[in-house]
Amino acid sequence: MLTSVASWEYRWRFSILIVSQPILALTVYWYSGCPGAWYSPRFSPTIGYIAAAIATISILIRIHATGSLHARVMASDNPDTSRLVTFGIYEATRNPLYVSSLLLFGAYALFFGVLWALGFVLLHWLRYQRVIHLEESCLRQQWGQDFDDYCQKTPRWWPSWRSIGRIRGVCISSHGIVSNIVYVGAWAGIVASAVMGDLFWVIPFEIAGGLIMAILYRSKSAPQTPQPPAPPTL
Repeated sequence: MLTSVASWEYRWRFSILIVSQPILALTVYWYSGCPGAWYSPRFSPTIGYIAAAIATISILIRIHATGSLHARVMASDNPDTSRLVTFGIYEATRNPLYVSSLLLFGAYALFFGVLWALGFVLLHWLRYQRVIHLEESCLRQQWGQDFDDYCQKTPRWWPSWRSIGRIRGVCISSHGIVSNIVYVGAWAGIVASAVMGDLFWVIPFEIAGGLIMAILYRSKSAPQTPQPPAPPTL
């Protein structure tokens, strides 16, 4: 069903997004039979710069959204996790991170052609619809009327001009960048590809982002060495 999502699908939603990139590249290559590397189609400079612009908008939305969450919940002097986060970009759309993902990977797909990009975005939009339905059910159980009121005034997906006008404050932080390092790598790869005229550059930048994320995750999850007790004061 469109509105149901399996637990494995929810757990692996990020991995599905990443794996969809080579699948798209191989599908286009096999379908079109174009010469050259399967991962690097030919594209015009105009397409490249449009993709870079969309990707830049996407990564700014993601960093801002993550920064808003961190500022209000994780880094606040008095964090209140019993209330919804409706600050910043969350005043314009309820799902800025999913909007960002659609824009970023839609920008990547644009290198393969406009129709392929539209189909790619539609596929992930349908997938995210299922994920959001599950998340909203949980949020509604947790916050009840507060969440319903938030849904009434804030679009689920694309912001309206009226909702954009409600955004107050900008959260661009190092935490927002570091916690999204894989997406930052994808953005950097798209921009580099547009400048160099070769989509190959997405590969090393995304791999670099993944390695940095793995190192950071490993350092955070590593057990801390217990410190010896301080000597008694005399």
